[in-house]
Amino acid sequence: MPNDGHQNQKKIQCWIPLETWDKIEALGYSTTAAAATAAFNKLLEDPVNNPEISQDIPILKARLEEKDKLIETMKAEREKAERDKEDLKNTYNNYFLQVQTLINQKAIEAPGEKKKPFWMFWK
Repeated sequence: MPNDGHQNQKKIQCWIPLETWDKIEALGYSTTAAAATAAFNKLLEDPVNNPEISQDIPILKARLEEKDKLIETMKAEREKAERDKEDLKNTYNNYFLQVQTLINQKAIEAPGEKKKPFWMFWK
């Protein structure tokens, strides 16, 4: 295909309503190429004015707020889990201290001597 001086360019084709084209010509654009190039450049300069993107902005903001709330909830749950972990450690330590105390008490009582059953307290 002959190049015709259109290197590094992409050919596009689309159908638009005649009323739209009349308005574009009224703005001074005499060719579709000039109008399309101007439109694409404008779109790239200010993508926020793109209606499809503009419609998504409130949805994205809501999702960001939801994400922030979820992060705060997860932080609170993590802090609670840390407290629960410390509580379990303390319970575990207290339990084994009690067991160690009982073991020490048994060791102090007369080793080898048989203790009377509790119901024989009168003898």
